[in-house]
Amino acid sequence: MWRLITKPQRKEADIGSEACIVGVKELRELVQLVRRDRIKFEDLIFKPVEDDEECELVTCQLLKEFDFKKQNFITESDFALLGSYVVLLLKVRCEEAEKVNKVSSYTLKYTLGKGSFGVVRYAVEKKTGKAYAIKIIKTGDVNDMTRIDTEIKAMMMLQHENVVRLEKVLNSPEHVFFISELCGGGTLYEYTEGAALSEPQIRFFFKQLVTAVQYCHSVGVAHRDLKLDNLLLDNEGNLKVTDFGHAGIFQRGWDIFQTQLVGGLCHIAPEQLNGTPYSGEKMDIWGLGVIFYVLLFAKAPFRGNQNEMFQKILAADYKIPGGYNKVTQKAEDLLKLMLIVDPSKRASCKKIMKHPWMSDIEEKPVMDTFEIQIVTNSELFCGSTMEVYSSICSCLSNIGVFTLFKNRQTSPQKRVPPVKCHFPEKEVKFTLSWDPDDEEFTFFLFRGDCGPFRNVKRLILKEIQREEKRLRNIKKKRTQTLPDSP
Repeated sequence: MWRLITKPQRKEADIGSEACIVGVKELRELVQLVRRDRIKFEDLIFKPVEDDEECELVTCQLLKEFDFKKQNFITESDFALLGSYVVLLLKVRCEEAEKVNKVSSYTLKYTLGKGSFGVVRYAVEKKTGKAYAIKIIKTGDVNDMTRIDTEIKAMMMLQHENVVRLEKVLNSPEHVFFISELCGGGTLYEYTEGAALSEPQIRFFFKQLVTAVQYCHSVGVAHRDLKLDNLLLDNEGNLKVTDFGHAGIFQRGWDIFQTQLVGGLCHIAPEQLNGTPYSGEKMDIWGLGVIFYVLLFAKAPFRGNQNEMFQKILAADYKIPGGYNKVTQKAEDLLKLMLIVDPSKRASCKKIMKHPWMSDIEEKPVMDTFEIQIVTNSELFCGSTMEVYSSICSCLSNIGVFTLFKNRQTSPQKRVPPVKCHFPEKEVKFTLSWDPDDEEFTFFLFRGDCGPFRNVKRLILKEIQREEKRLRNIKKKRTQTLPDSP
């Protein structure tokens, strides 16, 4: 947040060691940013102003309250307090949304995701037993409702297999509820687990993404916030575009917008930074290029502090990593067609679909199975087959997974049948098996959604690390307490 609203600058020598400061101009930007996250002006300040809708009054009041040294600007250390307060407000908003347990005929269960907008909850329709995703948004001022109305209008216009389907919209005095189809595979960001995908895997997702974006443009909707977090997967691994909160609706031939800084900073197109009117369609093409790069190399194409990142975006200055991340020439060529500074020279969705890279072999993702490599001579996984099983089942139990496992003696040649597991918090059932030859556990989904199931992997790995650390500390203490040899 500090980098977002400050620019490197230094006042006179009497400022001290502070290299960056926040003044009225930067605070005004902060107030506008948090307003987009539906934090009310009066929530930011402690002493009320005459008109809490007046940005300038709130900005001046913020400066008074957080300028502890009375220098007419806020230092980085003082700004940290303001930043912590904003984070707390966002957290409170999410917790308020999570307290809602029933909406009309829908029973709300576990949380699927959180954001500045509120939360998305897993829900079951009482009569049919069918599962849905319900996005819970706390109502705010007129600008909030305008954005919500735009999102509803955009989603009602879209009927495509690669776009999340909005079923209905409900509201209460304090909340708006979007009931949409459930995409049980989680987000594409979660699926990648921060790693680069192979080109055949990327091709499977990217073809569906470009097809969806091309359809949106054909009916007059520009998404304007394309990123991995806004791309969901169903239980078969098919991609679906979601979150049209920043969407722009246009009529054919009038695809012109002026709103600045729409979407995530890493995905902002050069024309947005220039402050000129821009095409929503061409902005989405730039977003496709950023997503393509992230899937290829597991990192954003433009990095650094805010000023450095913006300068690189304005020049389309990105690097193609070599070594183990080496990609084909076709992939590089396709990337260059999308990440072009001049919007008029960027490829259209139609041209992208006809690119030679798109016609090569593709690989469908495996959603119902994952594996965890283990080291059998570690503190945790050592001993007989049953002892190794007992250790992993203990880790599963610690994260809330029930295992139907009985520790019994077996001959070394006899394999233990798969262990049945149940994660009631996420309503997921799966089996666990171990192949001593490959030194890996295999988890196979038996019932439930793939997204929560794959999240089990992250939880187990974290628990294994914690348990191994605990065992190492116990061993270390024992060694330290042993008497010295005579």
